[in-house]
Amino acid sequence: MKCELSWVPMPKLTSLHPQDVLVACKIFSLGLGRQEWTFAGLGREVGISTGEAHNSLERCRGSGLLGAGGTVVRRALRDLLVVGAPQIFYASRGGISRGLPTSVWAPPLGGMFELGAERLPAVWPLPGEAEGAARGEAVDPIYPSAPVAARDPVVYELLALLDVIRIGGTSERKRAAGLVERRLFDRDGNPERVSKPSREATLLTKSAGSAREK
Repeated sequence: MKCELSWVPMPKLTSLHPQDVLVACKIFSLGLGRQEWTFAGLGREVGISTGEAHNSLERCRGSGLLGAGGTVVRRALRDLLVVGAPQIFYASRGGISRGLPTSVWAPPLGGMFELGAERLPAVWPLPGEAEGAARGEAVDPIYPSAPVAARDPVVYELLALLDVIRIGGTSERKRAAGLVERRLFDRDGNPERVSKPSREATLLTKSAGSAREK
């Protein structure tokens, strides 16, 4: 008996990329101050191109990180920072380097963790004598342009907490998860009450959605 095999085309799979973590954190930060943004400005703030910022927004929308009008869904961002990203985008450690302090040593987390004098700080390696560089153990950032995105203190704090969960001990990871909750959620426990996006942000997000649906 002759057996014929037929190939069934597989649907295109889309997953989040590490730069999407930077974009989601930046949009969250901009929402706190009700600041307007454009694709070009968003890309510049996190160190990626305008086109990649557009693609990132598409992925964030598709994954549920962004809701209607481009607002950040805080529950989804919390789950990404606490559970998803540390597992998928795990950290690689290197040798001694100079770079931007991260994890429990990041300036935005000052006083939130106990720092043993015998522990070298974790750093994102920076070229040459970059401003703010410190000597420590090299840790690959979740995306190479993380030091650019970290110019925003809110984004820096979230990325540093992510690194605590990526490389820290059990107690540090647990505390970092709680601090992510505190940063993202309102005091009344309502995670969905977020700042309204700018008119331009809403229009851009709708435009991106319409382009994908065509």
